[in-house]
Amino acid sequence: MSETSRNKIETKIFKSSRGEFFFASDFKNYGTPENIRLTLFRLENDGLIERLAHGIYIKPKKDPLLGTIYPSVEEIAKEIARRDKARIAPTGVLALYLLGLTTQVPLKAVYLTDGSQRDI
Repeated sequence: MSETSRNKIETKIFKSSRGEFFFASDFKNYGTPENIRLTLFRLENDGLIERLAHGIYIKPKKDPLLGTIYPSVEEIAKEIARRDKARIAPTGVLALYLLGLTTQVPLKAVYLTDGSQRDI
């Protein structure tokens, strides 16, 4: 009996640890892009995963007192860079903040990269 693509995707997500990132491209061997998108949409509606951006999902960490704990912008940027096999470096106010040279908290994280340019 063959497993459906939905069962394969659910199994992979169930076996993963909380706080783990998933990209829609991680499941490309499990079915058609439309089928994968629909399965991830349904899993999001069931509350198993949460969508952070287009094609980027996370199995959220849960805390009884704080509720859902989301990753920082820096963690998301590092995961995207790891997926794309690109290097990133923070710039501007974000770099100053990370170095402790300013207390101004940046509203927008900007990174230099050797990969493709995009806004997320």
